[in-house]
Amino acid sequence: MTEAEREELVAELAESFLARLRAGESVTIDSFLTEHAEVADDLAELLPAMVDMEGLSRHTQPPAPAMAHY
Repeated sequence: MTEAEREELVAELAESFLARLRAGESVTIDSFLTEHAEVADDLAELLPAMVDMEGLSRHTQPPAPAMAHY
């Protein structure tokens, strides 16, 4: 795979990941990286920033424990 092909694949996969999150699918970054091991290093650098920019981080992490109210 050439560098240009790799960059195109990473861009397509990143958009696919975001589309899945926007659609409400419960996909995590780790599971997506496992699905696409051939470009996991590139995606690992890109996806967290994209998720943060989109404001979708609540969909990629388990919910925080509830605080006890006294």
